Amino acid sequence: MPEKTDSELLARIDERTDNMLGQIRSMLAKMETFATTDEIEAVQEQAKGFVTKDEFAPVRAIVFGAVGLVLIAFMGTLIYLTGFQHPSP
Repeated sequence: MPEKTDSELLARIDERTDNMLGQIRSMLAKMETFATTDEIEAVQEQAKGFVTKDEFAPVRAIVFGAVGLVLIAFMGTLIYLTGFQHPSP
């Protein structure tokens, strides 16, 4: 395989650089069509209505406690209905 001269290698690098620059410009054009400033502001406005993790922690504790009580009551009922009782002394 014959060795490539410096000018040939530089020409290939220049061609690849031009190709990458075209791809970058194409991607930038696509990104501009993705979201306009108005759409970004609308999404940010909607995000203000969401609950943060800190605000959700007390609600989570209450719900977990309530679910725990319901499950304990359900399991107690199942144990009672199956006849598993302590023997009388």
